[in-house]
Amino acid sequence: SLIEWSAWAQTQSFAEVLFAQNTAGEKALREWRDTSPDIFSQTVSAFYFDIDYSKERLLEQFQTAQLSALHPKLSEDDFIRPCGALVKYFQETQRLERIPNALRIELWGEGEKMELDAPTLRALELLPANFSLNTKARETSLWGLLDHTKTAMGGRLLREWILGPLTRVSQIEERLDSVQEFLHADFQKLNSILNEIYDLERLLSRVTLAARSGATLLNATASASSSATPRDLRALAGSLSHSSALSQTLRGFERNHARLSPTIGQSLISLANETLEKLVDSPPVTVKEGGIFKKGAHPELDQLI
Repeated sequence: SLIEWSAWAQTQSFAEVLFAQNTAGEKALREWRDTSPDIFSQTVSAFYFDIDYSKERLLEQFQTAQLSALHPKLSEDDFIRPCGALVKYFQETQRLERIPNALRIELWGEGEKMELDAPTLRALELLPANFSLNTKARETSLWGLLDHTKTAMGGRLLREWILGPLTRVSQIEERLDSVQEFLHADFQKLNSILNEIYDLERLLSRVTLAARSGATLLNATASASSSATPRDLRALAGSLSHSSALSQTLRGFERNHARLSPTIGQSLISLANETLEKLVDSPPVTVKEGGIFKKGAHPELDQLI
């Protein structure tokens, strides 16, 4: 019921809640404000929640052919509608065609994760004080004990898992099954591949910001803070290429390979490999320095090199 959902929402620190601007939505808004007066709420145009319109906004934002690639639940209309409405709301309020740095959708449901407040985190010593990288501080926390991740993305995911323990038995068992698959894995081979994968989330953020500002790799007037540099481009291409090798290595691990393989399309790998073939091995920090492409990348470019 709305009252029960409102009570749960009070524990989630929501900044804002949106309802459709129609009879049912306005009724729900009045009931919501009666039970949750401290959380800002309002109605937005009902077409934000239209199923076809929501699908268009999500496909446009995340540049994907299948919504289920973003999250399995996005095959269901009841999940597509609110997600599409949120994307549209951000586009309107921020006056942007696409939301920068929004790389994935994570659905939070009642009871899926345990909510731990600050005193609990300190008492259980889940993280070192101030999340310090000091060796002694790391050793006195659960995060420091468990963190043997090889990528920045893995480190952030581990921290997220520690701060939000699962509560549903089915999800816990699924995660344990995935971990069990790796008990007899060739960690040396896996680690060698992971060591070559850079922070894809941060690299994609820089590319997204560059697209937002109208900057491109060849736009020498773009600021360094908003454009993807030649080194970023090679790091991104190299990481995607090695992700393909990771997928191949995981073929013997049914659960984990199934999670990874749908996100790595062959066309993307081909583009990454083509990019690596045309860029020099050690690109410059900025476009202005030149010397980005190998000879043979393009006939007209060869005349300028």
